[in-house]
Amino acid sequence: ELYTGVPSVNDIVIFDENSFSAEGQQVLLDGDVSVHDLTISGTTHMPEFVDGRFFIDGSLTMATPVILDDIVFFLGSDDHATIDLSGLQLTGTNDHEITINGTGSFDFVSSFSTRQLTIYNGTVSARGITIVTEEFFVEAGLPVSVDLATSELLVTEYLAVWRDVGSPFTSDFKLLLGLEGN
Repeated sequence: ELYTGVPSVNDIVIFDENSFSAEGQQVLLDGDVSVHDLTISGTTHMPEFVDGRFFIDGSLTMATPVILDDIVFFLGSDDHATIDLSGLQLTGTNDHEITINGTGSFDFVSSFSTRQLTIYNGTVSARGITIVTEEFFVEAGLPVSVDLATSELLVTEYLAVWRDVGSPFTSDFKLLLGLEGN
């Protein structure tokens, strides 16, 4: 079904093979967009999402290549959310941020890179993947659990973990600090 209006927090938004007719077509957010789930999968042309913030109350899937230009993802599920960013490349410029702030669980199932990854609240897991980020923050005034078992976290610019008591990390993982390639 073709949908031409602005989606709501209850909508499941899907971009697929029928969504774009040429390379470089843009989706201009121009502000905040709230959706339940966002899926970009099966697109035959690489779209570009520009200037805005996605508030996602469910899962996020980017299974085919996409360009992100000044995009912020706020993930705030109170249930379980799967985050598949396999369409984002580990190299190159990805001008976007990912912020997690919900009481649910968030499972990263693919390697990805981002300009900034911030975790405020929730249970975050990533098993056997690589996360590349310029900035990594855990700002835990609320309950936070981060399980990066067998994953690699490469932080190229800034690492900060603020927590009143104890570590939010529940497993061993490989932390690499510094510029990529060094």
